[in-house]
Amino acid sequence: MLVLALLASCSEEEQLSMIAKMTSKDLYEKGANCRGFHFRIENKQMIMFGDKEPRAIGRDISLSEKDNTVVMTDNGWGKLSLISVYTFSDDRTSVRFTDLHYSPQPTEEEWRMMDQQAGGNAKAKYQAFRDSLKDMLPMEFCQRTNAS
Repeated sequence: MLVLALLASCSEEEQLSMIAKMTSKDLYEKGANCRGFHFRIENKQMIMFGDKEPRAIGRDISLSEKDNTVVMTDNGWGKLSLISVYTFSDDRTSVRFTDLHYSPQPTEEEWRMMDQQAGGNAKAKYQAFRDSLKDMLPMEFCQRTNAS
């Protein structure tokens, strides 16, 4: 029984460390030497830093851990949640985007409403964006150097 309790506490500590890493460091494309375009998770938002002003791309996020992944749920989509999955490298120095999907899956009526907001063909735009993320390079963790 004691062994099970120790294993459970270890798992909780690992969960905290993966989530803590995602929320205390910035994410840069691996090999960019912690410069340029990057992401930050802070104040329940995912913020993208690029050439222009920082932009929140996740509006109401929560994080959870499962195995060697961190699951990001963006609850800012009404009845739908947008789920992103990030898988850690074995040495936990980098993370790779591995999946993106809605939960629950949008109905045809919800896709039509999204079409109006996105200027048409939201389903195709979503699928193209989802496919483009599969080619995304791993991201490495870097110290934060500027405030958002």
